[in-house]
Amino acid sequence: GKEPWLTVPKIDPIDRIIVARSERYHNEAFPWFKLVADHGSKMLFVGLPDEHQKFCRMFGQVEYRKTPTILDLAQAIQAGKCFIGNQSAPMALALGVGQNVVQEVWPVNPNCRLPRENAIYAESNNVEIPSLWL
Repeated sequence: GKEPWLTVPKIDPIDRIIVARSERYHNEAFPWFKLVADHGSKMLFVGLPDEHQKFCRMFGQVEYRKTPTILDLAQAIQAGKCFIGNQSAPMALALGVGQNVVQEVWPVNPNCRLPRENAIYAESNNVEIPSLWL
């Protein structure tokens, strides 16, 4: 669980916090509003267009990056500074490539977590992104 097990061809670094949030597996306590207020201009949303629109309606404007294939998605996640998201395919990719992650933990079944130093599993609104990740 501690070492990356997915490798993808590297792309140029993306000087942004990569963000994704699927339609399911949410935690109402997770501080998306505060994270977007504090870091929104440094965030880049990946995932489906509908997910992006819903996210922006709920939490504020965040730029969108199209990732038409799972490879594009994995490369964008790997190239970013860190990844914030819920239990989802993008989260699995982030864990797979060894990216720094902050996870919005779904309290009903917190099943997408690996024990590693660069993963924060947030079950409450007490979330701080390590400054080294920014």
